[in-house]
Order: sequence, then C-alpha cells, then structure tokens
Amino acid sequence: MLTLSAIVTSTLYAISFLLLIQHLIRCTREGIRQTAPASFTATFALAVVAHCVSLHYTVFLGQALHLGFYRVSSLIFVVISAISLISQLRKLEIDNLIAIVIPLATLSVLVSSFVPSPTDKLVTSTGLIIHIVLSILSYSILTLAAVQAVLLAAQEQQLRQHSFNGLFRYLPPLMTMERLLFEMLLLGFILLTLGIGSGFLFIEDMFAQHLLHKTVLSIIAWCVFATLLIGHHRRGWRGITAAKWTLAGFFALMLAYFGSKFALEVILQKV
Repeated sequence: MLTLSAIVTSTLYAISFLLLIQHLIRCTREGIRQTAPASFTATFALAVVAHCVSLHYTVFLGQALHLGFYRVSSLIFVVISAISLISQLRKLEIDNLIAIVIPLATLSVLVSSFVPSPTDKLVTSTGLIIHIVLSILSYSILTLAAVQAVLLAAQEQQLRQHSFNGLFRYLPPLMTMERLLFEMLLLGFILLTLGIGSGFLFIEDMFAQHLLHKTVLSIIAWCVFATLLIGHHRRGWRGITAAKWTLAGFFALMLAYFGSKFALEVILQKV
C-alpha cells in the first residue's frame, strides 16, 4: 500500500508540475498574467491529499509519530505544498514559487517511501508532539519565505539591469512580491517563537548536549528574523537587503534541524 500511495502521489505531482509549466510558458510567450487553470489546481490538490495518505503509512502510527530524517523531510514538504495550495486558492500570485516546491515535494515522497531510514524515533509525548508540529509549521513557512526571497532578489537584480528573461517576466510586481515575503516572515516568526517556547516548556533540558546546537542555532535564527522584521518596520528594509537577511535566518534554522539530524541519523546513524 505504501508503494502504491507513493507512486500515485508522485504521478499526481508530476502531472500538476507539467500543467503549471505549460501555463507559465504560455503566459510568458503571450506576455499576459493569468491564474493557473483549474485543471492544475485540482491535480495539485489531489497530489497533496495523496501525499497525506502516503505519510499515514510512514509517519503516523496510532497516537505516535514515527520520525526519521527522510520521513520528517516528507512531512515538511507536504505542509509546504498544503500552504502553497491554500495560497493558490486565495488567488495569490505564487505560481513560480509552486513550480519550485512541486519537484522537491515529489523527491521527498520518493525518498521517504523507498529509501530505508537509517534510524527511527518514535514520539509519544503530547507536549513533544506539539513542539514538533509548531516547529515543522514554522520551518515550512520560512522555507517558502526563503524561496520567495531568492525570487525577489533575482527579480530586483533584473529590474536594475532593465532585463527580464524567461519566467521572471511572469513574476508579480515587486511590491506584491515583497508583501508576500513579509507576510510569510511574520507568520513564520510567530510560529518559530511558539515552537521555541514550547520546547522550553515541554523538553526537560533544551541545553542538553544532544540539543544544544539545535537550541542555539534556532535562537540565532529567531534573532535574525526579529532583526529583519524590526528593520523593515522602522528603517524600511526591503528588496535584496530583506532577501539576504531572510536567507541568513533560514540557513541558521536549516542547520539547527536538518544539519544535525542528517549528521546524526544518516552519517553516524544515531537517533
């Protein structure tokens, strides 16, 4: 059943990706900006649902979470895909962003389903599950913000050079891109604050040896995002400056979780 759900999910993601790319290419050639067709939205929605079903067989075991590096990666990308779908239904102009998300989500499904996880960790504590859910939500939204920051920086660079090439011509206006970026940053920052706070509340010692690097790097990321939001509000930080701060905070957050988890579980094969 796991193999079937993974194949169905990957196929639906692939179809939705092709529909989206076809739409973006057509809009670029004709010099128009239109919302993606209903066929894409429907296929993408089915892919997200199928991804959730696939996770049911890999991550959710009764009242516990079956966590490992590959499984958590897939869990994060289904959240990212779901957020992207909701944004699409709200008519937000994030088609280019979704075009980056879909291949990564597909890869996460295939790897988590067919590549054996070196180590697994079963989480049953309600408090710890709350902390993990908040952390995954914040990381997912801030991942989207990081991708948005890359697109924003590239768009501003092309604007300065008075040259828009390829799919960059289809990007929304710069002000719209910046507004979406800071909406993502604010929501991600709030969830990151709750995630760190729940960690101190539900985990006995956040500065224990095996958690120290995660805690310190997460706090560093929190400080970077806080500085960016304050700088944007008080000093009007935007554009490439905002993109650099966003990527710096995301890099610290990525190291806090994936860097240490990859080293411990995949390389050293420790829980």
